[in-house]
Amino acid sequence: MELEKINQLKIKTIAKLGISIKSQNDLLLLKDNILLTTHKEIGYNTLRRFFGYLPSTAPQKKTIEILQLYIGSTKDVNSDTYSIEESSWEYWFRSNSIQISKTITTDDIQWLIDLKNHEDYFIYLSSILKEFIRTRNFKSLQTIFSTSDLFEIPITEMLKITSSVGTRLRTYSKSDFEGLNSLVKLICFRKNIMYLFVDYEHLNGYYGWMLEQSKKIQLNDDEWLFTKLITNFHLFLCGKTNYENLYYEKIPLNCHPVLYGRYWAYQLLYFENQKIDAVFQTIVIESNKIESKIEFFHEIIPTLILLKRIDLIQEIMALFFDKLFHKISWNQEYLQVGYLIGQAFMLLQEKNYELANSCLKNIDFSEITVKRDYLKLFFIIAKFNYYKLTSNDFQHKKELKKDYFSLVEKSGFYYFTEDFLENYFYRIETTTDSSKT
Repeated sequence: MELEKINQLKIKTIAKLGISIKSQNDLLLLKDNILLTTHKEIGYNTLRRFFGYLPSTAPQKKTIEILQLYIGSTKDVNSDTYSIEESSWEYWFRSNSIQISKTITTDDIQWLIDLKNHEDYFIYLSSILKEFIRTRNFKSLQTIFSTSDLFEIPITEMLKITSSVGTRLRTYSKSDFEGLNSLVKLICFRKNIMYLFVDYEHLNGYYGWMLEQSKKIQLNDDEWLFTKLITNFHLFLCGKTNYENLYYEKIPLNCHPVLYGRYWAYQLLYFENQKIDAVFQTIVIESNKIESKIEFFHEIIPTLILLKRIDLIQEIMALFFDKLFHKISWNQEYLQVGYLIGQAFMLLQEKNYELANSCLKNIDFSEITVKRDYLKLFFIIAKFNYYKLTSNDFQHKKELKKDYFSLVEKSGFYYFTEDFLENYFYRIETTTDSSKT
């Protein structure tokens, strides 16, 4: 493909994303947006080469085809002109007109409602939402999130919108937070954005601020339990000791498996020094009532890593291994990453070092947006201890330690200390040995 045509493709790709590519974080956003839009994937390093962040090579035909699909083109790579389906062009033109306007009209809302059954509906709505978030157009955002009919779509489609909007909210600085208050007051925003895009990495930023604002509102049982669990778990991760006993909080009827699993994960933390084994046995009993094991256990496994109860992870893996690794939705990649990390800790404990390393090699953090930094902390601990237990690879350990401290500082999760990183398995063995005497 000629250089001029490649440059044109870059320009059109940036235009479609809606922001300039100024950093490698922008490339991660683009990568996620391409996947959401096309259901096809371009590797992070491929995008880095394409946009000059790595030494460039001629892009492969597959890369060009996915980018052309992303921008709405059906052009063959050897053709000279782009051809966009007329109906798609009309949709894009209307969507773009809404994005560049400062208001969204009743006719615009009805147009979107009428478009709900279109296979690309999530693209049009998320593009509009992202642009209004970028321009801090809170009045128009209020109008959209006051129209619940816009969000009555299959959950798999809604999650695409949620991920797209959530990643854009991450660009907000503290001075922008006050504008979000008008959105937090709307149940449709809380239900479809806050509670579906649980942004652990920004509990000390915009996401934590929104949770605190939501406490001022009369919440239903699901919301109240969700908010209490996340905010108290946050205190634990930050190394605080003033987190509450939530054992007697009301469990909503038909509680979602993710929320119910989070409730039991918190009980493990709170009762760590009293009756953790009794809590765990209750969890196993309760899990038999839950169909979606992959959702129920996804916070329980990292919690057991925090508590260094690898023996309990072994029990879960023995009981439910196949169900933990059975994805039922496109957005569950990060759930599997958590289980792979849990399995790596289990194998390290068993001194099966090479198989543990194979588990870790199968993890690609460029593939996930939800809980990326949080899960990466566990990954680093496992990888660091793999090198510590198998070799004297000082350079790799030094680099991992640097990344570890950077993530701790960024997140504010000061529970993750230097001792926790360096002596993770030593502490387990010491505890085990002392319990035998």
